[in-house]
Formats: sequence, structure tokens, C-alpha cells
Amino acid sequence: MTFAQQHTEPVSLIVSKADYQRLVPLIRASELELADALDEELSRADIVDSQNLPGDAVAMNSTVTYRDLETKAETTVTLVFPTEANIAEKKISVLSPVGVALLGLRIGGRIQWPMPNGKFKHF
Repeated sequence: MTFAQQHTEPVSLIVSKADYQRLVPLIRASELELADALDEELSRADIVDSQNLPGDAVAMNSTVTYRDLETKAETTVTLVFPTEANIAEKKISVLSPVGVALLGLRIGGRIQWPMPNGKFKHF
């Protein structure tokens, strides 16, 4: 079972064509397991023209607040490409576990996602 197949809830994802076109070469160039997870998530996402992307969908460069449903902790981050990631500025890479989990979700969306430590987080 791959990393992405470990999440337990089927979640509808929506991604802009522009983001998709920038992410595919990134995935192909990366040997990270998370690149494979992102590839799997994109393969099941609805890809739409940028003007048709709902305003409540998490896209690249979106600033989003997510809640860990176990701890109730809320975190606000901006989803960016790996070269722009900066934890001090709360910019997380799309190739991080949280980044892969958030891309394409919509406001109110929920996902249970495996973390590198083997535990699951429910966002």
C-alpha cells in the first residue's frame, strides 16, 4: 500500500489546470515518496480551468487554516512549491504530508492522512 492509499476517507478534490501543469513536472523530477502520494491524489482530482476553480478550494499559494480534529489546534499556512517553503513564514511545501493532504480540499472538507511517524492526522 502506498502512502496516499493509506488515507481512509474518499475525498473529492479539485485542482486548477494551471496548478496541475506546474505540479506534474515537479512530481516527475522528485524521488520523494510524497511526490508519489501527490501524483496519486492528482490522478483522482477534478482538473478545472483556473476561472472555474471554486474560491473555497485549496490551491497553490492559498492561505488556509486547518484544524487537527484530535487536538483541536488550528494552524494557518500558505501552500507553496518546495523552493518557496519556509516554516518561519508558515509557507509549507505541497510535497509535505500536510501539503499533499490539503491540496484540492474545499472549506469544510475533512481528510484523515498518514504522517511520517506512522500515525494518522484527521484535518
